[in-house]
Amino acid sequence: MSPDPRTKKFFYRARLVFWCALIFYFSSVPYLKTDLGVWDTILRKIAHAAVYGLLFVFARSAFADSSVNIAGATVRPRRFELVWPVLFSIIYAVSDEYHQTFVPGRSGSAADVLIDTSGVALAVWLEIKGHTARINRFFREMKPNRAIFLFLPILLAAVLAVKLLFFGASHDFMRAAKLAEAGRYVDAAVRYERFADRRPSHRLASSAIFEAAGIYNFQLRLPAKAASLYRRAEADYSSDPALLVRARAGLLRSPDYFPLIDGAQWVEGDSATGGANMKAIWSAHEVSTGVFRVDKKFFAGPMVVTTRSVYYAVSGYALLESQSRPDSGSAVFLEHPIYHGKKWSRRDGARVAGITVEFVPTAVKVRAGVFGECIRIGEKYTDSPGVIRYSYYAPYVGWVLTTISGSRGEHRNSELITFKLRG
Repeated sequence: MSPDPRTKKFFYRARLVFWCALIFYFSSVPYLKTDLGVWDTILRKIAHAAVYGLLFVFARSAFADSSVNIAGATVRPRRFELVWPVLFSIIYAVSDEYHQTFVPGRSGSAADVLIDTSGVALAVWLEIKGHTARINRFFREMKPNRAIFLFLPILLAAVLAVKLLFFGASHDFMRAAKLAEAGRYVDAAVRYERFADRRPSHRLASSAIFEAAGIYNFQLRLPAKAASLYRRAEADYSSDPALLVRARAGLLRSPDYFPLIDGAQWVEGDSATGGANMKAIWSAHEVSTGVFRVDKKFFAGPMVVTTRSVYYAVSGYALLESQSRPDSGSAVFLEHPIYHGKKWSRRDGARVAGITVEFVPTAVKVRAGVFGECIRIGEKYTDSPGVIRYSYYAPYVGWVLTTISGSRGEHRNSELITFKLRG
């Protein structure tokens, strides 16, 4: 007894929808590559042609009128019966490549569309010659429920094989990324570390180390743990200039006493009136990769008095400061490692200042809040003996307080009123 035509049609269309969903799923996977070198490209292109050849075969069955015999080996398909499956397959190939432009680590490719089309063309040729009729006859003569039980295990086995071949290792990395997106930072950092430990030669190992370090530093506020990972990256990737620069910049920011974030803003006010008499609004802007300009707009009451811009950029272990674009003549603003008693000198025009770093043992309270584990940087100019200007910096916040120390002790000058680190 032959299967009901409606049941057959449902099965063929369900098979087509499932195949399209499977293509969409694999296209949504970031960084879908193997470590097979040139064979990765070869296998991927063969897979492209085969997948879209099968897409045409499935579309051919799904779009065919169930009253027409399309499976007999001796029957040649009429030309118009191939038009819709071909158009569907090519349009889906184009849409799939467009979809990949939104996936990290993937890109749309006209060449891939041509390869997909070649797979469709091969399937059309086989259809015209009658070879694909054997596939359709096999499913036609089999009861639909049995066909489903046979087809699904084969398909799932193929999915598992592709998963293990193309992104078995990368899946762990992607899983860590999803955990971080979900706010499960501890689990994400541990998984990133585990990935780097188990696969030190994998192309994503360095990214895993930096991702874990970033989570420990900025989400979990564990700068010592972050610094250990940055030091590991510095040692493991010393031959890669770009990764070396990134590792040293990470060490400088563990913890981050001067967070440079595009769109960040700090409001400074005089300590006596909380900004009623004097106020300055600091705004950070990334003018080029790694180079930031901090604009400071000064107010006397409601009136703007003046504006000033200062540039910052990381060079090696140091954060450089300049009144113009940072260059080799810029002054060192902060330098790794940061420790109590560290000293260096800085020139400010014709004046020379001695710089000293000190750890503050107690929390610093200003109008913006109470901040612990601060450092204070003392500036002592040679032409002003006995006077020291102290700037206090809180980790992951930045500047919070300025004081002037003289013969009568240390007195507050200005402090942080409000801040916003995201634009």
